[in-house]
Amino acid sequence: MPLLRGRLRATILAVAAIAAIVTTGVMPAQAINERQPLTDLRLDIAPNQEYQQADSLGHVCNYFSAGEESAFREELGNVSIVKLAADGSAQRASKANICLPMEGKSINQRARFLHGDGALDPVTGAGEVRWSGAFTANAYGGLVPWTVKDPVLSVGADGSGELRAVAGGFGANMENPEGGFPLRSREVVLATFASVSIGTGAIEIAPDFAGRDYFPLNEPGVAESGRSATSAIPAENKGKPGWGSWPESFVDFHYESGLASYWHTSGGSADPNKAPMPLRVVAGGDAGTERPIITANPASNLEFPVLEGNNVMISASATGARGVFWERKDSKTEPWRAIQGANEEKLALPSIGSEWNGVSVRFVAENAAGQSYSAELRLQTETPRELRIDQQPGAVLAIEGMRPVLDVTASGTPGPTVFVVERSFDQGETWATLDGVTQSRSTSGSGQRLLLPPADAVGNSQVRVLVSNRLGQSVRTEATAYRVVAATGKPQIVLGSDSVLDPAVGGTVTVVGANISVPPSDGSGSYSLDVALFEDADWQPGMEGSRNWIATSPDSEWGQLYPAELNASGGAFTVSITVAAGDLDAERSHGVATFLRHTNLWWQESFTDRSADSYTRLAIAAPDAAPVEIPESQLTEENRGGLTAEVTADGMITATVLGQRADSNVYLSVRSESTGLGWTRLDEGLTASAPLPIALEPGIHRVIVQDVSGALLGWASFEVTETVKPVDPTITPRPNEPSSTDQPAIGANGENATGGVHAAGGLAATGGGTASAALAAGSSAALLGAILLLRRRKQA
Repeated sequence: MPLLRGRLRATILAVAAIAAIVTTGVMPAQAINERQPLTDLRLDIAPNQEYQQADSLGHVCNYFSAGEESAFREELGNVSIVKLAADGSAQRASKANICLPMEGKSINQRARFLHGDGALDPVTGAGEVRWSGAFTANAYGGLVPWTVKDPVLSVGADGSGELRAVAGGFGANMENPEGGFPLRSREVVLATFASVSIGTGAIEIAPDFAGRDYFPLNEPGVAESGRSATSAIPAENKGKPGWGSWPESFVDFHYESGLASYWHTSGGSADPNKAPMPLRVVAGGDAGTERPIITANPASNLEFPVLEGNNVMISASATGARGVFWERKDSKTEPWRAIQGANEEKLALPSIGSEWNGVSVRFVAENAAGQSYSAELRLQTETPRELRIDQQPGAVLAIEGMRPVLDVTASGTPGPTVFVVERSFDQGETWATLDGVTQSRSTSGSGQRLLLPPADAVGNSQVRVLVSNRLGQSVRTEATAYRVVAATGKPQIVLGSDSVLDPAVGGTVTVVGANISVPPSDGSGSYSLDVALFEDADWQPGMEGSRNWIATSPDSEWGQLYPAELNASGGAFTVSITVAAGDLDAERSHGVATFLRHTNLWWQESFTDRSADSYTRLAIAAPDAAPVEIPESQLTEENRGGLTAEVTADGMITATVLGQRADSNVYLSVRSESTGLGWTRLDEGLTASAPLPIALEPGIHRVIVQDVSGALLGWASFEVTETVKPVDPTITPRPNEPSSTDQPAIGANGENATGGVHAAGGLAATGGGTASAALAAGSSAALLGAILLLRRRKQA
């Protein structure tokens, strides 16, 4: 006990001596004419409240670390990191608890320097104390780690004082926050003060801040550049209580670190957090009584969310504890309450049920100094649910070389996590995994968008998706068409199978583009790509672009796609264009166009660059009903219309109609039997084809062609020398796809298009003109009046 009383007396004397000098500049009587040594002093320091914002989950904060490295270290040499409670007790910081609140929502962390030594001058009353060691303040969770090293506390004869230290570390900027750069080490003034308050066994010093102005260097870090004549603190802010600044040399340092605005008021919402926190000097290097240290925050043996019925074990740990227990709360607003019987470092929840869903738990360790709390862990449970496909993937259309996307939506509990794309080239007989697929969240938010590898194998195939979850459960989607169009090597767009629109109804068209190059900014402005639907008369490749479109894509901004997204995709894009009912004229031609737009610095637009011009015609749906039949008496030589016709041995009739637009809907009928063959479209060679639904007996027959208004476009006669059997009407074609088998047409002279003699049953074409190019045999039939699908072919 005498030793304890002696140490206590020495501590009180040392503290009293410092306090007397700081406040009055006069030495106590017993110290006159003696040089008073000061030994074993402790300094607790923290910058301001910006470094005390806690995270109840313990993840991210502006944490301190002992030493000059960003990685957390609780102690190095004479420096340790502690967290203070309101009652004066401390908790040693650990990696597990450094970001957790100590009091309210505050970390209340301090860098603690031990074993400070110094002396007081008995004549002038001046004194100085030095500490060795360093700590790092990790702003932005460690992106800006700046250091304070070897602090020195000086007291002047007039009672004023300052705290100096060597500042260093690394800075960063907003443009590249993770690209830190070293800061030049230099001595700075951390704090100035004019008065202190004496507590029990300690001195608490309140640094100056309020009313101090700051004028930044004209060039940060260069003293020779001089200081700005304008204050960094807005004039209107100086009318508010508490405005001020940290010492000039310290703020200069942080104008280089990238943390400039944290050290003087600026009119922002964070101003109340910028003033310095009090310094605390304690005589005697004793760390004092400490609370337990949380060494590991709660962690589960299973990943959340967990399936109900599983056995969950949650673990945490602490040192320096006399006892431990677990607490829970069922909502953010409820208070914490103890979990009965949970008094170990492990919390067992056997066969967990839904009653634990949304509950938070935490670990508590206690000793004579008080309690320490872990981060909270929020529990999540799920009721098992079968994995299923909610939305099947749509057909995929791509231009050779581009990376198309495939969207699929699946659900279940646990949810889908793995999506494997499979491809088939033999109508689903065999399947192989498609490598190179990139998985990302779908734009719909509930599914997955799969980015396929560059499209190859021009032609038709199928794809499907195998969807799995973390338990290994799996389900497959239905197969969907995957069509790859050959690349032309120049700007190119193709339209999806949804590109046949009814003007009276409207609809949405999928547009796929590739080989698009948007020039970079030329200094006077920037380029973008327009994608829009036009009437033929309003825009064609080579014409100057305009905004006179019928519709554009909601996937673009004002009809434009920009270089960043096009360059990222290699010049490819997929967008949709929605057309309202009544926007299209059934008697006019329409198409989707791309062209470049240049916007200068004054937002003036021009469309003179033709390097991205492309145009693909949009197909208009045929009318539902057949037109009124043209009377026989009205079929004359004058209205023959230059029509030519032929019939193939497999029951296909074709008619070439000159002077019309490709993609126009036309209606074919055979007059000898008064049989309608249905609607079809003119291909690029202005030829329409339709299968015969009836047998044709030998003799002279006529084919009549009418447009959507019912007007006669032309007619032709042809002779049947042998009976032609009708096409099997039970075979149905795939929409907008050519037949899988191509056979030659029968020419007017009995030869097929590739030479040789035609098969029996061939027909001679009459009515003037030569036979058309090869027809697609095997196309399926439509019954009388049915709407027939467009068969495209390249013009010879």
